Amino acid sequence: MTKNPQNSPEKNGPRLGKPLILVVEPLRQTQELLNKLLTEQGFGAVFFTSGAQALRRVQALAPDLILLEIKLKEENGLAVCREFRKRQPHTPLIVLTEIIDSQTRLEAITCGAVDYLTKPYSREYLVAKLRSLLAVLRARNCGEAPSPLSTLFEQEGILQPEPNSASPFGYAYPQLASLLGLDDPEEQREFLEDQTARGELKHIIFDVVKRCPKCHSINVNFRQVCPHCLSPAIKARPRNGTSVEEPYPKKEWVCLQCNHVFTQPRFYGRCLDCGSHFEESKAETVVVYSYVPNSEKESGAIAEKAPPSELELALRDSELAFEGPEALAPLVRYEIKRSAAANSAFSMLAVQFDNLKSLIALDGAVAARRRLRNALLIVGKIISTSDQVILGGENRLWILMPDTPRATALMVQGQLESYLQRLNLGLSTSLALLAFPEGFQSLEELLKKVDSALRLAGGRGKRMTKTLPQD
Repeated sequence: MTKNPQNSPEKNGPRLGKPLILVVEPLRQTQELLNKLLTEQGFGAVFFTSGAQALRRVQALAPDLILLEIKLKEENGLAVCREFRKRQPHTPLIVLTEIIDSQTRLEAITCGAVDYLTKPYSREYLVAKLRSLLAVLRARNCGEAPSPLSTLFEQEGILQPEPNSASPFGYAYPQLASLLGLDDPEEQREFLEDQTARGELKHIIFDVVKRCPKCHSINVNFRQVCPHCLSPAIKARPRNGTSVEEPYPKKEWVCLQCNHVFTQPRFYGRCLDCGSHFEESKAETVVVYSYVPNSEKESGAIAEKAPPSELELALRDSELAFEGPEALAPLVRYEIKRSAAANSAFSMLAVQFDNLKSLIALDGAVAARRRLRNALLIVGKIISTSDQVILGGENRLWILMPDTPRATALMVQGQLESYLQRLNLGLSTSLALLAFPEGFQSLEELLKKVDSALRLAGGRGKRMTKTLPQD
């Protein structure tokens, strides 16, 4: 299958953005010509070289239109046409074929095709036909019920992957199996990434999976080893400073097998399936995502984004992984649901930089961003790898701490406050912590209580010195 990466499906059509055309065409050269024409004319296109491939994906892709070449290798094109009509009875299908035969034309129309075009075809006529059919389809479906996928997001807020040992990347999206008939984890992920490429969904990093570069297994054990003999039998020990430039104690390692002393171990992986050994840098990396609806898509087009705030720019400079404001609601609602089901707790820490506007006005945006970056570097060192940082606006961050009770989160809050005060970055900072379930029961309650707590903290003068130190 070949596919234009910028164009992909949406469940139930026609779409508000680019209409999706599913094309079954066995010849690569013809695929390329059609792809160029369709993309130039504002269509999305997904290509398949066989009818069997397309039929497996058509219900999940839910294209607006189907273009079918009935002259297929080892397949009966008319039977494929008939099967498309069974699976997608409301999707117009146009035969675009090399076969010039009146009897075949009649059979294709009888099998469900709405038109029968022959090659070489008129580019202008094909585009006009597609647009005409789409206009009719839009008029017919203007009152169409929401798709199962949109209903899922209305109920859940977020689509999270679940562990799956049979998956080549360790996770699957079982909701898509019941909703769209997509049982294969790779097809599930491809469908969701197609949706993301179209701007229908946005993804949030959920996990990063390392796979064996030889057999592609996820059953891999990573460990620190001696750089000399690659033995995992290594031990850390303190090392005193050796010069004026390095007066402080550091850490060194000694190999218990070859007695080699070194300052930095190497990270090696061992595949538990095929037995291969390899450096961590050689492992295949697969990023696994959660998905949320793209709230920026309005009236069929992506709304023009406002320029990033200084806080967002500082987050990028700090290389701290973070999500945008649109991720707050689905992530919190998901954690509430998960924690309630597991009878566990999670915490939300809000960090607000109260004097950011005045700091920018007084010291300039670049200097203010440097101070923010330094504060964010501290945040990155204190929080856990499972914690999620969410941009809350121009001057606020949220730190979502899964499976973290209030007592543990209070220690994190205390550490952060202590570091910020000692470094004296010139930032007036207020922090507010709430834990589920004792602190709040819903997203709305969380937002209300945090706003109140931050106003109270600011009103009490819980601020750091206004003297701006030199960088």
